[in-house]
Amino acid sequence: MNSLPETDCYVLHGGSLLHRLPWKTGDSYGAIAECYGDFTVRHYGQATVVFDGHRERPSIKDNTHQTWEKNMNPIVSFTAETQFSGKKEDFLSHHENKADMYALISKGLTERGCHIIQSPGDADVDIVRATVERSRLCTTTLVGE
Repeated sequence: MNSLPETDCYVLHGGSLLHRLPWKTGDSYGAIAECYGDFTVRHYGQATVVFDGHRERPSIKDNTHQTWEKNMNPIVSFTAETQFSGKKEDFLSHHENKADMYALISKGLTERGCHIIQSPGDADVDIVRATVERSRLCTTTLVGE
């Protein structure tokens, strides 16, 4: 086979997507979330995006979360209108902040016709499951790290 078939569908790992775009201090969280929606639709169309569940405890990733949270950056209470300040990595190091940002990004993606899967815990199995299910209907590419 000399060439790969053209991809009709994409399944994206939401956590990987979250790290793809830079955040600018002074932008609202809503504007940042909109950037993810624009980026996703521009590059992947109406993709399926699978996010880890960061609110459920215990989780298979608890040890990883505890390591990230040793620096204990604060939980940020924000709305779509709140302006982002600080460092993206610091903000995302707390699982509550990440879960709230996933929710905001998911809203924008859903409005653009993307399909969102919110895993109760670790998303790896749900990512594979979604990819296999989509591949039964169309040529599918999984995008994630």
